[in-house]
Amino acid sequence: MRPEESSPLDPSGAAAPSEPSGAIEITARFFPLAVVLHLCKPRFVVDSREEQGRWRTPKTFSVAPGSHHVRVYYNYMGFDGGIAEGDVEVGSGDVKHITYEAPATAVFGGRNTRDRGHVKVT
Repeated sequence: MRPEESSPLDPSGAAAPSEPSGAIEITARFFPLAVVLHLCKPRFVVDSREEQGRWRTPKTFSVAPGSHHVRVYYNYMGFDGGIAEGDVEVGSGDVKHITYEAPATAVFGGRNTRDRGHVKVT
């Protein structure tokens, strides 16, 4: 190998860190008669990485093994609704499947609603 080529070893001679070895997959759902939610898109936050998703379509985040904070919500008329969050422990090679259920009445309660979404980790 020529000196100008990159090496997988760091300067100390140890192997460079590999790609993340775990994953968190989030699927967001809502009660079908909550028709207003068809106009909203779910937002997924894993640690500080936030991405917009689609209802009933899994979104996968590659993560390193360890504990990760997950938050799911949707934006309705400028307010964050149906907020659900929690911590997920991911082991090496693990894929944690999270199902988010939006509350059926959150759109009626405005930003002071007590209805919150919930998550189930499998």
